[in-house]
Amino acid sequence: MTTNTVTSIGSVPWLESFSIGHDSIDDEHRDLIQSFNEFCVRAAEDPHDTGLRPAAHGLIAKVEAHFASEEAIFPLIGYRRRLTHMREHLAVGNSLHSLLLNDTHMAPVDAAVAGRLILVEHILRHDLAVKTWVLHAAGQ
Repeated sequence: MTTNTVTSIGSVPWLESFSIGHDSIDDEHRDLIQSFNEFCVRAAEDPHDTGLRPAAHGLIAKVEAHFASEEAIFPLIGYRRRLTHMREHLAVGNSLHSLLLNDTHMAPVDAAVAGRLILVEHILRHDLAVKTWVLHAAGQ
């Protein structure tokens, strides 16, 4: 692996604009993005690393635990699109399983980067839609 390979996969920084206004959920989002960044680097550095598959299992478990955290706040904030959002969680989880754990004939780094993209896109497209509900429930 060359420095250019690691540079080309980049790193997704946490931006305050990703915040939904719920401290624990925002902390989990930040941690998930950082964990995916680290997983991408690991996959780029050694695509034959026998620890990648167990690391992928751990990463997916962390994502699923986060989804449970999100789903737990939906009734508390009166979020009306919770069933749609929960279906999106299932789709993201299925996509991550397929990319990171099944033989997709993709290079591990490509699968890792694609998984990170799916997560970040979910945060931007779906979780930010929850922000208004979080702020309203907090009286803001």
